[in-house]
Amino acid sequence: IYLLRHGRTELDGQFVGTTDCNLSNEGVQDIIQLKEAVDNIDFTNVFISPLERCLKTAEILGLNKNSEIIRNLREVDFGKWEKLDHQLIEKNFPDMLQVWADDPMGFQFPNGESVQAFSDRIKNFFISYLSDLKKDEKILIICHGGVIRFLLCHLLSLEPSLHLKFNPQPGKYAVVNFDGDFGLLEGFNIG
Repeated sequence: IYLLRHGRTELDGQFVGTTDCNLSNEGVQDIIQLKEAVDNIDFTNVFISPLERCLKTAEILGLNKNSEIIRNLREVDFGKWEKLDHQLIEKNFPDMLQVWADDPMGFQFPNGESVQAFSDRIKNFFISYLSDLKKDEKILIICHGGVIRFLLCHLLSLEPSLHLKFNPQPGKYAVVNFDGDFGLLEGFNIG
């Protein structure tokens, strides 16, 4: 399974979940540079988040025609934190960052999605599409940083509360291979 985070966006440095934004010029270049490596992999299935930054990533890679758009692969809804950077969140919601740090799974973004609901949504995708993989299947998932964090936890049989231990970078991918039901992280932030 290949987990590719979309390229950099016009809103880099901000909390961007449900906001539909385009790739920046740098983000387009990131994906163009990645194209040669991805062209050499014969994917069995390609699943894509419906947000524009992921659709554009798939288009640049030439993978948008033989793919399936999956609504559950959307990024978390940051609510009132959408399009704010860490400094503005610290200024406007000073106590909430500590609440999030103290209880990462119980936290709900103000007027947004709870982390647990987001995790459950990603787990539902995992169960529906990835729990019954065949030996030679190669799956590409083009999605978001938060989605990749939770998918890695599910694929590697880790507690979802460990999701913040991973830091997927834009325009990079992770590779998880399976030996029976046992997921092995073979590469991270490749690209």
